[in-house]
Amino acid sequence: MGLEVIAEGIETSAQEAMLHRIGCGQGQGYRYGKALPATEIGCLLEGSTQD
Repeated sequence: MGLEVIAEGIETSAQEAMLHRIGCGQGQGYRYGKALPATEIGCLLEGSTQD
C-alpha cells in the first residue's frame, strides 16, 4: 500500500528492536521523550528543559 507507519507507545529498547526487525522505522513514546506542555517546546528545541 506504500503507507508509512509510526508505532506509538514505545517504552523499551526491546520494543524498539522488534519494530526495526519488522521494518517499522518510526516510533514515538517515553523511550524517546515524555510529553511536554506547549509552553516548554521552545526550551526543548533550544536544548534545555524546565525539569
